[in-house]
Amino acid sequence: MQPVRQWHVLALRVMATLLMLGAALPGVATAQASSFDRFWNALQLQETLSIVREEGHSYALEAAEQLTGRPSDRFWQREVDQIYDLERMTAQVRADLQQAMVGRDLGAALTYYESKAGQQVIDLEISARRAYLAPGVDEAAREAWYGGGNVGTRADLIRRIIRDGELIERNVVGALNSNFAFLTAFAQSGPNEGMVLDERAILDEVMSEEDALRLDTAEWLYGYLSLAYGPLSEQALEELAEISDSPAGRHLNDVLFLGFDPMFEDLARRLGVAAGQALLQQDL
Repeated sequence: MQPVRQWHVLALRVMATLLMLGAALPGVATAQASSFDRFWNALQLQETLSIVREEGHSYALEAAEQLTGRPSDRFWQREVDQIYDLERMTAQVRADLQQAMVGRDLGAALTYYESKAGQQVIDLEISARRAYLAPGVDEAAREAWYGGGNVGTRADLIRRIIRDGELIERNVVGALNSNFAFLTAFAQSGPNEGMVLDERAILDEVMSEEDALRLDTAEWLYGYLSLAYGPLSEQALEELAEISDSPAGRHLNDVLFLGFDPMFEDLARRLGVAAGQALLQQDL
């Protein structure tokens, strides 16, 4: 199911007609809501969002000096608390996921993730994601992969899951978009507010990090998935690879990225505004 990775700041869809039909046909709306609740609960997305919120909140506080030029203070802490508002994040992701689900058949994938085997996968992914909140876990997982964990059938299955889901490319694109959103918002709200925005220069700055970002994303994915799926048998891992590469699995992957990427961009944009305002305060 996972992972949609947290974005890096620091240089780190046609619904109107369907909504009208849903309003006119309560049975359809109820069925859609029921299907979405199954999807939301089976993938334990509220727990995933809570971890994403904790990741981003901690990162923003720790990176205060890099983002604003000064250590975290009361202003920055207040801004970060408001940016990483779990209730708003949840509402946004739920709305975008519901929109992304329209016209996509997730039936087979949803049945799998509601099963005992599928729930084990979700539990392991969430457990690993939460473990990553602790210092050193990411580095240790990468070292374990490149220190010998990247050979054999299990490693090949992990590579297959990453390749078939286009997880590296999708995460890189999402991170680049978030970086662009951050830098654009920062430029518009910082000391140079009101000046003509050089979007070309910002884009060039963002794209200059693409290769390094792709390498880091690949290392993160290999380390994370090898840690998460360590307890799975080869048979269970192969079953996961099969469902991930099925039509329903690919639709599920599309839905998750379409549901989460806009939130990450919005968080990056809000953080850029806050960083620009913090820098502006220093100049007053």
